[in-house]
Amino acid sequence: MNSIIESILISVFLISILLTQYVVRSELISIVTNPDFYWGPTKSWTSIFGQDAYIVDQYASVGDTLLFQHTRVHDVQKMIDEEAFDTCDANSVIEEITRGDFCDGSSNKFCTTYTVTQEDEDAGEIYFACSGPKPDLNTVGNYQHCLNGQKIRVIVGDTKPDPACFASSLTLSCSWFGEDPSQRCDMVDNSDKLCPAECKREFELSCQWFAEDLSRCDMVENSSTLCKRQCGTDCPQ
Repeated sequence: MNSIIESILISVFLISILLTQYVVRSELISIVTNPDFYWGPTKSWTSIFGQDAYIVDQYASVGDTLLFQHTRVHDVQKMIDEEAFDTCDANSVIEEITRGDFCDGSSNKFCTTYTVTQEDEDAGEIYFACSGPKPDLNTVGNYQHCLNGQKIRVIVGDTKPDPACFASSLTLSCSWFGEDPSQRCDMVDNSDKLCPAECKREFELSCQWFAEDLSRCDMVENSSTLCKRQCGTDCPQ
């Protein structure tokens, strides 16, 4: 009897291992390709007004949920193919993704979701576009937003590239400038504002600072000509 129970337990254990290997590990993917670009009170889910440099592909797997954040003048249209995506063809739409509820406590920002299917993986890519500006919530727009760049391609597969492949910036310590300020500060625009302690070479000093202690005039070169009233002579009283 014990051997039978033991065999059953072993079988259940082996089956659970096999099932674990085939579990769909879905994730929530927020469609915000350029987090620094804003459209109205909410982040746009892709570029708009011709900022094509910010249109980058998204990657997803079967079971993943794509989260589109948009205001009431936008929507999410699933386009039939790449040509329709490129030309923003209003007659080549598979479906309008059902608009989601308000999100983040907003009265104007919608969170619309789409779950990636096996059919999407078989096709290899999904194409989404905005038909806006929408005249009202229930009417499709003229696709001017799509023509202006508000669209995104999602590549579907089992593997996704490292996010660092699409990084637009990295965080760097100001100490990097301090290692060689004479060269590195000149290599980066606005380094004097980004890291003033390491790269700022000039600052504005009030002439009143000298008046508080006239011996300070000897500490600063040209103070007698630059702050002549405090450190020089021949100024009207």
